[in-house]
Amino acid sequence: MIKKKMKRIWKSASYKLSHLKLRARFFLVLAISTLLSFLLFEALWQNRFYVFDLLLTHTSLPLSPSEDFYSQLLTEALKYDIPSSMEDEKQVKALDPYFDLADPYTGVYIYGIDDGFYRAGRSPSFLYSKQNFLILSLYDLLIPDSGVHDLQMTTEFNNGEAFVIVYSYHQLLFLLPWVITSLILAILLFSFLLLFFINSKMSIVIRIEQSILRMAGGDLETPVPRLGYDELGALSCELDRLRQALAETIQQEQESRAANQDLITAMSHDLRTPLTVLNGYLEVLRLNRNPELHAEYLNRCLQKTADLRELTDRMFEYALVYEDRDSAEISEVPAGFLLQCLRENAEYLRLTGFEVQMFAPDPLSPQCCILADPAMLKRVLGNLFSNIIKYGNKKEPVQVNLTSDGSCMIISLTNAVKKDASKTESNRIGLKSVRKMLTLMDGKFEVNEEETLFCAKFTLKMIHSPASQIIL
Repeated sequence: MIKKKMKRIWKSASYKLSHLKLRARFFLVLAISTLLSFLLFEALWQNRFYVFDLLLTHTSLPLSPSEDFYSQLLTEALKYDIPSSMEDEKQVKALDPYFDLADPYTGVYIYGIDDGFYRAGRSPSFLYSKQNFLILSLYDLLIPDSGVHDLQMTTEFNNGEAFVIVYSYHQLLFLLPWVITSLILAILLFSFLLLFFINSKMSIVIRIEQSILRMAGGDLETPVPRLGYDELGALSCELDRLRQALAETIQQEQESRAANQDLITAMSHDLRTPLTVLNGYLEVLRLNRNPELHAEYLNRCLQKTADLRELTDRMFEYALVYEDRDSAEISEVPAGFLLQCLRENAEYLRLTGFEVQMFAPDPLSPQCCILADPAMLKRVLGNLFSNIIKYGNKKEPVQVNLTSDGSCMIISLTNAVKKDASKTESNRIGLKSVRKMLTLMDGKFEVNEEETLFCAKFTLKMIHSPASQIIL
């Protein structure tokens, strides 16, 4: 239970950290860097004497007075007298050779053994060096009273005994560089952590820049990686969406351009031929030659105008398929309007020589409506029935079915295919335009095509409205 709870807490914390904003992350890294740098400096400083002892033991660095210094102090003291007081300048001056035994980092002071008064002494010259004044002032400010080691000895002089106190400042030779080194290491740690964070974000910016340059160079296939969940991650995500949108737009533009080029090429040839023939027949009729053939020429002119009409219809179908329209003007259309359109097209089929068998509920409920665009609905039926006229077999009946399942209106058209239908030029643009229009009207379109039978079925959503009116 405890492990699961800890895992759950860890996952929650990781999720929150990964979703922090860039500014919050920067301040968090800044705080952590400051804390770790302070802890590093504190750890190094607290262990300064441990390091000092190691250096003193294992190296020959001058970190303490020489080994024979104290024995020399005891031996040489027998040659000098103890001053009666510190005001006795002559006796104090006579002790200068004795104090010369100390190096610049050692101080020697003499006190009376009976009264404990100060008699004479010399401080380390290191403390009074102008070069070290600034460093020592800063050192005393940061770490006062550190680095001093004192030793008191009862020493026999020529005229009696006195206390000799030795102050050693040799540790300053280590502690001053050590505190500077500790500060440098702490600053380096702080800078490293901060620069590591900045570098990681700069690498993300560079990757985003590379993605932008690839896109500018025309590469819209390589995805932009998701780079975190902060502002830069959101930028990379939106950039990838832009890449996808640009790729889709360019692809649609290329397809539209290719389709338009194909349409222009095909139409320029297909329209020129019937127009030339039509113009020739009209010229013959205008010159009134061969009156007995006028009726035949008129029939041929009508045939060519029908060809021209079919070609222009194909042009409009192309335009519909490749236009950028992405919505339809959908309204509540009475089901009776759909039934009326079906009957009109079925009647036109009968006039062209087809037998039509129509199955539809009659009468339809006046409250029954479909959701459609009336103009588009007419074009859908016109395309489907024109397809039957062009490819259908007039010897077999055409079946038109209108049914409902309660939520959708289902319309199916079934016809036999004539034997030479494969020889008729077809680019199936009519069916593509039907599919697109039905998609815009939130409908469905299915085609079942066999060798001798063709069935097209589409559905539209149906509702029941108390007032069903439409302006036609």
